[in-house]
Amino acid sequence: MNWLALLLLIQAPLPGCEPPPRPAGPPALVVQVVDALWLPIPGARVTVVAASSKAAPTASTTGREGYAEFWLSSVADYSVEAAVAGFKARRIKGVRIAQQSDSSSTAYVQIQLAVAGPLVTVE
Repeated sequence: MNWLALLLLIQAPLPGCEPPPRPAGPPALVVQVVDALWLPIPGARVTVVAASSKAAPTASTTGREGYAEFWLSSVADYSVEAAVAGFKARRIKGVRIAQQSDSSSTAYVQIQLAVAGPLVTVE
């Protein structure tokens, strides 16, 4: 009986540890990460950084279909970088996010990653 109570206690979220709620409305930016065959890459780390400010980067991980969503608060040019083990990281600069007026104003970016080459040992 004590084990059951302990398991239930461990699975309960701690106060203050819940993920923040999603903002209302559509995301300002959706990034899809794909491989050389245009297949989605789940689990890729996508980082978005505003080019003109010293704000902290915003990061997310792609889901099953390779998409990562970002709710950005300012109109600016951004740099978008995608990285995942086994692939070469890639950065796209100058992604312009404009003021959102409706659901059709979401910006979409697709990043194709190349497979990292085999490791070569030179003796």
